[in-house]
Amino acid sequence: MATRLLSLDVAMLNAFLRDVYEPSSSCAPHVRSVDNIASNISRIGKDELEAWIIYAQAERTCLKTDINRLIDLAKAHTDNNLKNQPFGFTTSTYVDIAKALGTAGSYTEHLDKTLFKELIGFGKIKANFDNIDKLKAKLSQANSGAAIEGTAFIVEYMGANPQEFNGGNYEFEVYENTWARYVDVQDNRKSAEPVLYEFKSVQESSFNATDFTLQFVKDLSNPNVTKLSQIRWIFDHNKMNRETVKTKVLEALSRNLPILNNAKDEGIQKFTAWFGLLNPDDDITVKNVEYFIDANFSVIFK
Repeated sequence: MATRLLSLDVAMLNAFLRDVYEPSSSCAPHVRSVDNIASNISRIGKDELEAWIIYAQAERTCLKTDINRLIDLAKAHTDNNLKNQPFGFTTSTYVDIAKALGTAGSYTEHLDKTLFKELIGFGKIKANFDNIDKLKAKLSQANSGAAIEGTAFIVEYMGANPQEFNGGNYEFEVYENTWARYVDVQDNRKSAEPVLYEFKSVQESSFNATDFTLQFVKDLSNPNVTKLSQIRWIFDHNKMNRETVKTKVLEALSRNLPILNNAKDEGIQKFTAWFGLLNPDDDITVKNVEYFIDANFSVIFK
C-alpha cells in the first residue's frame, strides 16, 4: 500500500490524506462518522485504496470517504471472474459506472449500496456473453437512473440464479427488426429456439397495460418463438409480488383484446392453440385470456 501511495501524484495523495486526517464536514449528512475512513484507517488496505482512487476519479467526493462503499467496490474490482473473459471489467469500467451512479438521481443511494455486491454474483455465471459491452454501457449511462436500475435488476437476478443461466449463450439488447422490439437478454444456446428474457423492475403504479400488451404480443408473434417456454418475463418482486403481477397481466390482456386479435390474424396457428380457440376464425375473448394465463403464467412469468 505504501508503494501505491507514493505512486500517486501530489494532488491525489493530498486528497487521500485529507480524507483520512481532515474529513470534510460537508459529507457528514451522507456518511456516518463511524463509517468514515478517518474512523476506519486500519481497514484500508491496497484494495480499498484502489477503490478510493476509482471513486476519486469518478468525482464521488463523499462516497470515497465511506469505508463500506470502498470495501464493496474493492471486492468487485479484485474479483477474478469479473476481471477475466467473458466479463472483462476493468478499472475504467468501474470509474465509468461509479460516475454514472452519481448522476442517477433518486436511484443513486440504492444503486451505490447494492450494484457492486450484485456484480460479484453475476460474475459467477458460467456462460458465454456475446456483447457484454452493451450491459456495461447501460450501467455507465449518465443521467439515466431508471435505465441503470433496470440493468442492475438484470445483474441482480442473473447473479442470484446462476443455475438458471449457466451454460447459456447470451446477447444483451437484441433488436428484432420485424417487430421493432428490443429483447433485454436472449439465450441462443439453441439457435433455432432462442429464449427471450424481459426484465421488469416496475412499481404497480407504473405498470402500463397497453405498453405491456404491445410488447408482450411482439414476443408471442416472433416467428422464432414456437413454444411459450421460449418467453420469460421476470418481474422484480420487491416492487410487485407474484400475485399482483398475475392480476395486472390478466387485466392488461383482457383490456386490450383488439391488440391480441390483430396479432392473431398474423399468427393464427400459434394463437389458436395458445388461447384455446375452438375455431381459428373466432376472436380471442376474456375467457380465452383467462385460459391462457391459467395454463401458462408459471411458464412465462417469474
